[in-house]
Amino acid sequence: MEKGKVCQDKGTGRWYISWYDEFTKKPYKIWRDLDGNHFWHQNHANAIHGAMYSDWRRGIFNINKWSKRKSDVGGFLDAFLESQRPNLSANTYYSWRGFLRNHIRPWFDKKNIALHEIDFQILLEFANQLPIKGMGKLTVLAVLKSAYHQAKRSRMIEIVPEFPRKSDFKIQKKPIKWLPVDRAFNVFHAMPKCHQPIFVWCYFHMRRPGEAMALYKSDFEDGTWSIKRGFVLSKLVDYTKTEKDYTVPCARAFKPYMEQMAKSFSPFYFVNPYGKTKTKHYTKSTMTSILKRALKKANEADINLYNILKHSSITQARRDGISDADLAVAADISLQTLEKYRENAVVEVKRGVFDRVVGIRDELRR
Repeated sequence: MEKGKVCQDKGTGRWYISWYDEFTKKPYKIWRDLDGNHFWHQNHANAIHGAMYSDWRRGIFNINKWSKRKSDVGGFLDAFLESQRPNLSANTYYSWRGFLRNHIRPWFDKKNIALHEIDFQILLEFANQLPIKGMGKLTVLAVLKSAYHQAKRSRMIEIVPEFPRKSDFKIQKKPIKWLPVDRAFNVFHAMPKCHQPIFVWCYFHMRRPGEAMALYKSDFEDGTWSIKRGFVLSKLVDYTKTEKDYTVPCARAFKPYMEQMAKSFSPFYFVNPYGKTKTKHYTKSTMTSILKRALKKANEADINLYNILKHSSITQARRDGISDADLAVAADISLQTLEKYRENAVVEVKRGVFDRVVGIRDELRR
């Protein structure tokens, strides 16, 4: 079966390939090879026509590859993201969308590179120019790699190129920032009493700030909370970050702080008496502002919400000898996730050894 044909333009004498594309339902005239060179002879055009025909026979033909139109990467990535949306949590979807819109698509559109042209060297060039440090580069590449696997399954490309690895960027994971329990509570107690409960609740129960913000009074029953809501881009949603519901029993140490909670007709469990929202619920920006003022008052260096709450609580628990198996159950996280706290544990072991060595030497001097 013939497909396309080599022709000569009567006006200029130049050779081109006449091709009708079933996918776009449009006729095309191909004047150049993949390197952008005009066909200098009929044999040159015949060779390119043969390569096009081969792609078509194998079911991997893409007119963008041969017509040198605008890069097909952006359009494909948009379609890929929407096809994955039902399988992604809201947070993951918006995170991926941010990577695609802010970093991936603009660069490839500017380069005018087609999917089939991307190789290891291009991916390395792309990753090196990203204004993101550390593991963030690998996260962006992981999104792009997922898209490439889908492109192969859809027969848009023949092979998935090799992607840069962590070793190509000399990335080192930094230990998680955290505060020991005494310093963390110095910060909490530097806050107005009405604000302390939501922070202490997150710390004692190893929960995310967003989960505390989204709690309703009706979620507390028989001494336990049902965690089933969250915030996505400051909007309340009826699911958590992991899209799973959790049951959290009340820690005994939290009960005294319940007396400090502001009273309100709001449906939210934790309310900010000075809040500007209609329902007086806490927001991330409000909690961050409260924390920053307390850190300054307690003479502590800057640390973000997540680190002083969930990260500090889990790290302190490991330091106190609670097993990873028990922590995984209590915090509703996987054992694999707990690995990121390993470096903090190593630092504490070293500190303990150094202190013991100093103590032995002090004893010998006496």
